[in-house]
Amino acid sequence: MLGFRVFDRAAGMLSILILARLLQPEHFGIVALASTVVAFVELLSALGLDTILIQRRDLTRAHYDTAWTIQLGIAAVCATLLALAAVPSAMAFREPRLAGIVYVLAVSLLVEGFTNIRLVDFRREMRFDKEFAFLASRRVASVIVTTAAAFALRNEWALAIGMLSSRLVGVVLSYGMRPSRPRFSLEYRREFFGKSSWLLASNLVMFVRNRTAHVALGRFADAAAVGTYTLASDLANMVGQELVAPINRVALPHFSLGGSRAAVGERFDGVTGQVAIALAPLGLGMVACADLLVPVLFGEAWIDAVDVLRYLALAALVAGLASNIGIAFLSLGQYRANAAIHAVGALSVLPLLAAGVYLAGAPGAAMAVLAGNAITALTSLIVAKHAFDYGPWRFLVRIWRPISAATLMYLLVEYAGAKWFASSPEIVRLVLEVGWGAIVYAGALWLLWGACGFPDGPERYALRLVRKVLARFLPMAR
Repeated sequence: MLGFRVFDRAAGMLSILILARLLQPEHFGIVALASTVVAFVELLSALGLDTILIQRRDLTRAHYDTAWTIQLGIAAVCATLLALAAVPSAMAFREPRLAGIVYVLAVSLLVEGFTNIRLVDFRREMRFDKEFAFLASRRVASVIVTTAAAFALRNEWALAIGMLSSRLVGVVLSYGMRPSRPRFSLEYRREFFGKSSWLLASNLVMFVRNRTAHVALGRFADAAAVGTYTLASDLANMVGQELVAPINRVALPHFSLGGSRAAVGERFDGVTGQVAIALAPLGLGMVACADLLVPVLFGEAWIDAVDVLRYLALAALVAGLASNIGIAFLSLGQYRANAAIHAVGALSVLPLLAAGVYLAGAPGAAMAVLAGNAITALTSLIVAKHAFDYGPWRFLVRIWRPISAATLMYLLVEYAGAKWFASSPEIVRLVLEVGWGAIVYAGALWLLWGACGFPDGPERYALRLVRKVLARFLPMAR
């Protein structure tokens, strides 16, 4: 799953590098606004059907058929509502081009409803190689179609066509890779709807947290500001969500196998340390190199995204470090607690976003998201202390060495490396600063670990993992 995320983001980055030079910020902004409308309507389909199927060990065909029927029915309802919302959305955002994009995305939403529900078996059986093949094939098709459409059209329709093609390919692949003939059934509808109500509530408040910035910028700024924020958000999420999401995907079926609350706490403790070792240098490194990353990757037209990227990279780091707490809650069946935590985050970020957008536009929105993520993380740890004895202090004990080493790395890259490499071309300077930062972080982390007596922990596990990887790919390292 980590391999897929690397592949997915590499493919996405290649696509963005091309699209950013073929399309304008306003084109990205229009599709971002349309995606916000889609995400709002699509909340009705966020029932967590896959989570329920993974957690239940004794499944029958009727369970799969019921889940597929619900999935298709909800998709049809969502597509209809989205089509009806197309014109009002265009009027609300004062962007007439938005309506046509929303209609195309409504069709794509209906298409996705036909996806084979038996794909969840790949996760139930821990066959993530199969899931990699499915997700990677769909991603490649999307990049090819989107890029070709951008060369031909040079407008926002290229992005919409790419999104539709991705869902079409996904439906076809789902039945090719996991043959199945679903049939209509609602035999277990009560069980599914009963368990999914809190998952739906959780997804609702998560939407408020994740999409309110786009809505606020679209309403009170312009499409260019939305495009700037969206591009910076996508790049920042490579630090947090894109690395942590595959860990969450694997952790849920593993945690759901059973075990005491203490055992869940121990598992989460191990995951927290590993996540911190990987995320800390990436997050703070992106903050230090933002003034080079943006012009080198996207061109001078996107220079306004530099400050936005700095704040969102920190926000992604905070969210990523605490994101696995939600998986622990789900594995324990505490759906209500998970929803309540996200509700606190949503309620806290709303006034912050209003003030941030009013005072500073896109950078202000990014600062508000950072503050909201910090509040959500602290709330999660307070609740986790009561749920499985994992509070803020235990969390800090696990992350302080990686965070300290990454902070030193940031200071030396920002204030020393920038001066040493100032005379180099931008792309060379970026490579040199990244290399310098990697050396500083590794050395600082080793020294801090040694100062603590080389205890068992994430550092030792990371070394074992490196040896495993080397042993697999380099026979001489066995």
